Amino acid sequence: MAMDHIEFLDFAKSLPDQGEINLRNSISRAFYAAFHACNSMYRASSTEEGGMHEKLIQSLKIGESLFLRKLLWASLPN
Repeated sequence: MAMDHIEFLDFAKSLPDQGEINLRNSISRAFYAAFHACNSMYRASSTEEGGMHEKLIQSLKIGESLFLRKLLWASLPN
């Protein structure tokens, strides 16, 4: 099931900012929003060992300049 990073971010923003548990949940959902946004722009290498997070980290290290160019290009106004 594909995850929509915007839904994670919207949920993070919707949580009340009072109390440690809400802040921790908000930070966690914001992290996954960023993670899925990166993963959708730059697919993790299937040749790397490890879980999904480690594969994405290693792929980003290998293709850092390509990823940054994609990220910059995506952020430019149409």
